[in-house]
Amino acid sequence: MRFLACLVGGSLALLPATSASAQPVKWECKFTAAATYHGGRETTLRPDRYAVRPELMDVTFLETESGAYIVGNAGAEKVAVHRTDLGSVQFIERTQAGIIHLAVIDRHGNAVYSRSSVAFDGTLLASQYYGQCRAL
Repeated sequence: MRFLACLVGGSLALLPATSASAQPVKWECKFTAAATYHGGRETTLRPDRYAVRPELMDVTFLETESGAYIVGNAGAEKVAVHRTDLGSVQFIERTQAGIIHLAVIDRHGNAVYSRSSVAFDGTLLASQYYGQCRAL
């Protein structure tokens, strides 16, 4: 079953939606903390190479009848969207370079945005951003 997320009385609520009545949903996400890893040439990942710090990032997702999009200052890119039976929504973005980014929003608006790739020198680059999203 597909759900629409709406703000009701200041709280996030999930409502069943049909394709005939589905309204566009705009998710405004504010990420205020991040964990990053910039790999070196070690063969075992060392925890001291991870950094956890506040890092601000805003992301907007838009769900319409024609699809889902990540919206940025350079325009909008189509993303895949998947809803779970537990009320969460997942946005899967594949960049032009073939890298996968994943955003997961739970039914309370808590969100994580994950990026991982390999640098030109073959080392791992990874980051996760943590924050809140709200449906408008």
